[in-house]
Amino acid sequence: MFSVIPLYLLWYFKKITLQHNLLFAVAFLALTTASYRMETVPKSAIERETFASIIGIVKRLELRPNKPTRLTLHVTNIDNKTPILNADIQLYVRTQIPEKLKAGDTVSTLAVFNPMNGPIVPGGFNFAQYSLLNNIVAQGFTVSKVQKIATMPREYNFQVWLENFRTNIAQQISKHMEPINAGIAVSLITGQRHYLDSETNADLRDTGLSHLLAISGLHMGLLTAAAFALFELAFASISVVALRYSPKKLAAILSWMFACIYLMVSGGSTATIRAFIMVSVAILAVLTDRRVVSLRSVALAAFIVLLIDPAALLSVSFHMSFAATTALVLAFEHIDAIRRDKRRTQKTANTRSLFRTTIFYILATAGTTLIAQIAVAPFALYHFQALSLVGLLTNIIAIPIMAFIVMPAAFLSLLFILIGIEPFPLIIMEYGLEVILYLVQYVRGISEGVFYSLPYHSILLPASGVCIVISCVMSGRNGLLFWSISVPLALVLLAAEPADILIDNGGTVIAYHIDDEQSIAIVGGRRGGFRDEAWKNYWGVDPEIAVRKIDQKCDTRACLINIPHNNLSGSPLKIIRSNTLETTRVACSAGAVVIASYRHKNYCREAGLFLAAEDIKRYGPVGLWLQKANNNISPDNQDVWPILKVRWSTPLPVR
Repeated sequence: MFSVIPLYLLWYFKKITLQHNLLFAVAFLALTTASYRMETVPKSAIERETFASIIGIVKRLELRPNKPTRLTLHVTNIDNKTPILNADIQLYVRTQIPEKLKAGDTVSTLAVFNPMNGPIVPGGFNFAQYSLLNNIVAQGFTVSKVQKIATMPREYNFQVWLENFRTNIAQQISKHMEPINAGIAVSLITGQRHYLDSETNADLRDTGLSHLLAISGLHMGLLTAAAFALFELAFASISVVALRYSPKKLAAILSWMFACIYLMVSGGSTATIRAFIMVSVAILAVLTDRRVVSLRSVALAAFIVLLIDPAALLSVSFHMSFAATTALVLAFEHIDAIRRDKRRTQKTANTRSLFRTTIFYILATAGTTLIAQIAVAPFALYHFQALSLVGLLTNIIAIPIMAFIVMPAAFLSLLFILIGIEPFPLIIMEYGLEVILYLVQYVRGISEGVFYSLPYHSILLPASGVCIVISCVMSGRNGLLFWSISVPLALVLLAAEPADILIDNGGTVIAYHIDDEQSIAIVGGRRGGFRDEAWKNYWGVDPEIAVRKIDQKCDTRACLINIPHNNLSGSPLKIIRSNTLETTRVACSAGAVVIASYRHKNYCREAGLFLAAEDIKRYGPVGLWLQKANNNISPDNQDVWPILKVRWSTPLPVR
């Protein structure tokens, strides 16, 4: 409703067209519905560690290499009053699991549930919120073997059948390929990325090829194009059909049907739905002899995706997929306008040699990659604090291999699997993947191949969204120019200062950033896990650099951790985990950071900073910002406390 007035004024002054009005309306509707969805998302069902015996129906089975198997269950029975009955949960299985377990089977097990983890850093990605938006109300791990107590009934729903069908395809692919190649092939065909090991995933990300794993416009477009070319060739070779009907339009219809099958088999992620809608619009344009690609198709895809799932507006997939697509469409419209003007003024036909065509294709691939990387840069840096600098080189080589070898072979393999024939094109597909992996192994050794940044303010996301909308309104060359200026400017202006100290897990895990050595030091917790990796990204530290250890002194009363103050000379900052009331009083009077039980809070009235261990455990890591060096400030001066700001990952309730 509130968007009507500005839209009417813009239309009255003839600043934008009707399609831009629709674009603004879609953006406003998306913000409204996503905000409402965020406000109405349920709370986590588990607030403290809980043991339970459960019975549930398997909705998804994820067999992950070098990681515990993950089960998604719909709980049908539970032995206590834990509020997860008739809800979906996730279990990490390190115990025995039945062979040939499938979606739809009923299983029983004993499990321990913990409160779901929120952001791993202040202002970071909220994992608990993401799970709740996907209707996962609890997470835990099994402590007994998983027993199958009932097989899948004959009358099961289509979703269960489709999940098992995707698993069967993945198993057939795994039989014919090496594990690493099979993990990539399964990801490309079925969208199931849990078959891929974490090391290969990280290598593809660092070399700018991680987008090859997420089924999006590249995969949907290449696979549909391969189907279109094959069907058109088949119809054109049959004279009876070619003389009566248009082979092009018949091929368009069959290729769209195959795109529908690929959408279902690939899992229907946000990027895949967006790609399918745009492919559908393109095929409709072919059938009606209209223009194939335009901003209308992008706006229509965004509208349908957000209509299906408003919370998709907050997902990484939505951000990066639509940013890249919008930028490429803007560039295409500008280039298309230049080509039309050139054709008007050029009287003779312009024919290209094979050499010029090859150079043009390489330049087009490089330009497409560069435009897409600029478009997704704000979102990649915001979500991951990392950006590949060698992606331009790797994509110039990898995309032609994907276009001419991997995806056509994937199309034929899926077609053969659907009709029950041995999928021998997987051999061709594996050769193409081997070349890409060889490229990854060669390029990943390049020093400074990945740029690691500091975190950004959360306003970067809406600011980037506004830039996208304005660029679409300006369109053409002006839109691209505005985008190319606004993206670097936003990245410069919205860079945030990271915390100097992070405290997690009830105060038992403490880390700080070592400025001089560009590394981090941590005390407590397990090394080499996801938290270490996330904290390195948060501080812009190379993941390959080892984590240093912080010394601590502990007795029955308290633990003392000395944190060297990087910006002030003198005595280190003292962090004390206190177990007794007397220790809390002494530590607070000495001006230390005190972590203790919440019941001690009223006894900490001196210069110290008090942090409740219960709050850290429940609401996630807390960040401490230290005062910068100043000639007028001494660390021994208790009148000036060196901690400027304290920020929690999740806002604390008012007490």
